[in-house]
Amino acid sequence: MIERALGYPYEMSATSYILENGRINAWSDIDLSNRTPVLACGSNQSPEQLMRKFSEGLIPVMAGWLEGYDSVYSAHFTSYGSVAATYHYDANVKSRQMITWLDDDQLEMMHKTEALGVNYEFVAFEGIEFQSDCAQSIGAAYSYQSLRGPLMIEGQPIGLQAIQAVGASYRRYDQKDLQALIQYLLGHAGTLADFITETINHAEERHRRTKYLSTNHIWTYPCDPIKG
Repeated sequence: MIERALGYPYEMSATSYILENGRINAWSDIDLSNRTPVLACGSNQSPEQLMRKFSEGLIPVMAGWLEGYDSVYSAHFTSYGSVAATYHYDANVKSRQMITWLDDDQLEMMHKTEALGVNYEFVAFEGIEFQSDCAQSIGAAYSYQSLRGPLMIEGQPIGLQAIQAVGASYRRYDQKDLQALIQYLLGHAGTLADFITETINHAEERHRRTKYLSTNHIWTYPCDPIKG
């Protein structure tokens, strides 16, 4: 369980791909008209994470560059011990992102995995500029945005090291380095493995740590929550 916590956001694909019944296939042109485009700021970009959530079916995952947004750490711990991700708006930034194209059943399943109303809300991003590697430009999509806001340290968000970004002025950490920093800030005297195990096994402590992380968050994205 330590490996899973520290592995976030897991291995990413450098290119667009299609996940089909647990297999990773090269991108091919398919009909996307009955699917919802959902930007993935963190582990939902990873085939490994998508396979955990969807053992069957077909999911097109489109890679490209997104103007004005970056993947940063969210101010909360997941039940499996990771610090998850959210989007941060910065007009000077563009970042390497993925769009998952979900059918209605897949979208309903994805909602169930994202702790809607607790850690995330489902939002619409209108007027975006996403230039895909598939020669398509996407101007609107949806995403899961953190209700806790971005994790802020010294007044700045922290970018995910696994995500390429151009123009970002703040630090980028991998999960292990970030967890070690939070452990230090909380004054935890044990090993990093002890710290993560406590986060996973003790919900009350996990919530206390999340409250600490979310104390000084700011909202930094122009989008509309989806009511439902």
